[in-house]
Amino acid sequence: MTVAFECVPGLYAPDRDARRPRLGHHVPVTDTNPAPLPPDPEKYDEARNVAARRRGLEQPYIAGGDDPELEETLRRERPYVQILIAMVVIIVLTGFVLGFIGAIITAPRT
Repeated sequence: MTVAFECVPGLYAPDRDARRPRLGHHVPVTDTNPAPLPPDPEKYDEARNVAARRRGLEQPYIAGGDDPELEETLRRERPYVQILIAMVVIIVLTGFVLGFIGAIITAPRT
């Protein structure tokens, strides 16, 4: 028995505009065929493009790129790294505290 998949069931909700897909579980969220980028002669010899050609990719340009304002981005993200480290420390210390409390509560009394 051959089954042909023409579309994802439930991709479009009947009460919505057909151009707006319903996002959710098991629904494609990225474009599988992105539009080809125009060639950029200035980026041809950059390290990313040389590496892409070495791996045998069809196009020497990898979509995406380096952050043009890396210092500004790192400065903006630094507080998030500090918050992440603080959250990890709090979670670990909370585990120790709860472990000690549990050990004290369940300890045999003599």
